[in-house]
Amino acid sequence: MLYDTMAPALTAALNDNQFNPTLALKTTFIAPAKVGKIYGQGSVVFKGCSVCVVEGELTQDGKLVARSTATALIRRISKWF
Repeated sequence: MLYDTMAPALTAALNDNQFNPTLALKTTFIAPAKVGKIYGQGSVVFKGCSVCVVEGELTQDGKLVARSTATALIRRISKWF
């Protein structure tokens, strides 16, 4: 679920001919989640020419449930396939 908040944030920041394979992903579980709605938010912390850092949070009832940070490469889509 956390990756589903971070990936769209980064994808929106990329050019049309780029994609972002993940290098590392660290998740910290802070509190147990209950059955019900969970809200997620992802953001781009840093975007360079070839590497980026994104983070995401899951909250439930206004309380932080989990937080994740990921490092990804920025790569161009090859034109030869």
